[in-house]
Amino acid sequence: MSLLATLLGEAPSQGDAARGAAPRLLAYVADAASAALLNRTAPSLLPCEVRTGDIRSAARDLERQRSPDLLLVDLSGVADPLAAMEALAGVCDPSVRVIAVGDSNDIGLYRNLRRIGVTDYLFKPLSRDLLEGALRPAGSGAAADDAPGRLG
Repeated sequence: MSLLATLLGEAPSQGDAARGAAPRLLAYVADAASAALLNRTAPSLLPCEVRTGDIRSAARDLERQRSPDLLLVDLSGVADPLAAMEALAGVCDPSVRVIAVGDSNDIGLYRNLRRIGVTDYLFKPLSRDLLEGALRPAGSGAAADDAPGRLG
C-alpha cells in the first residue's frame, strides 16, 4: 500500500489528468552527490527526472503537476519528517510509491516511515548498489519486502 493511500484513503482528484504527463520516477535530492548518482543510475532502470530540493520542494511542485509513479524525496535537514510526509500526501495521487532518503540513521524513523506507507528509507551517502536495490523493486511495482529466497 502506498503512503498516500494510507494517509488519504482517497481516489485521485479530477484535476490530476489535466496537469500533464509525469516521469515514472521523480527524485528530489538536496545534495549534488546524490543527484549525480541518481542521474547515472536511475535512467537504466526507469524513466526519471532528478531535481534539486527536498520533500518540501516536492510537495510544492506536486501541487501544480501530475504525480509520478515513484517519488524519491530527501528528508535531510527536515525537523519533522513525518509531518512533511503528511503534507506531501495531501498533494499526491494515492497510488504514488515513495522512497525517502536522509541523513538520519534512526531505526525508529525507518519504522515510522514504513508504517505510514513509505516503500523504503535510504541512509546517505547513497551508493549505486543501494540505489539500484531500492529502485528495481519499486520501479516494477513489487513491495520491498517481497524478496525471494531464504532470508533468515
